[in-house]
Amino acid sequence: GTLETSFINGAFTQAPGAVVRLGASALKFASGFTNNGLIEIPAWGYGSFPGSDVGRIGGLEVTTGTLVNAPAGEIRGGPGTANARVRAQVDNRGTINFNSGTGVFDKSGAVHVNSGTININGQAFQVEFASSFTNTASGVINATSGDLRFINVTLANDGTFRFGVGRTLDITAAFGARTFTHNGVFAGSGGFLVLRDGVTANFASAYSTATAALTLELSTLNSPGVITNVAGTTLSVRGSTINAPLDNHGTIVTGGTLETSFINGAFTQAPG
Repeated sequence: GTLETSFINGAFTQAPGAVVRLGASALKFASGFTNNGLIEIPAWGYGSFPGSDVGRIGGLEVTTGTLVNAPAGEIRGGPGTANARVRAQVDNRGTINFNSGTGVFDKSGAVHVNSGTININGQAFQVEFASSFTNTASGVINATSGDLRFINVTLANDGTFRFGVGRTLDITAAFGARTFTHNGVFAGSGGFLVLRDGVTANFASAYSTATAALTLELSTLNSPGVITNVAGTTLSVRGSTINAPLDNHGTIVTGGTLETSFINGAFTQAPG
């Protein structure tokens, strides 16, 4: 059906090889379950205002508990060019493929964990208003063909974020201070890392903009290692603080009106 909602209120199990395929409708589970097969969610919903139901249709919802995507399980977003919506607390141990449109996790207060692989092959993957999202040591998020956005989420990366050329990891605190703890790996090159509106980022080691050019807007970056802005890359800072050694080989620009930025670590500027 179209714009219709179905409910599964009893215990649900999904065997290997089994398929749940949604149409332009919503499927709501009363409690969490483990997916050992395939769940297909079309990106047919529309509307993209974060945290709002206005214009949001279709998708999969879990009222209480956790949707566990087992190691053999797959959650697949697409076809379509709008939103493949998952309103559930997700523990991904298998594979999530967002093949078109934007994959959206939009359950308020959810504690998401990724120890598997998330592939962004469509426009983007967006996590909104969750309590936290943790990418564990075995977790891999491939933003090689689409962007990755976190809005008002406490984020921890102990695994791998992989950038494609021109792709962006955008972390926005939105309605309150949020932290981004990075102990893992940034891989790839030619990407963009954006920290906005009250994010405090804590990097365990050095960072190079060769992987992703850095933009800080009203945010703070802490690191014991050197932040290297490589030649040909622009580091943009607006009303922000860098508590780390900074080695500049490229361009640093400041923005905003009547806003002050601070570089509190040792600063070196290369010739040229």
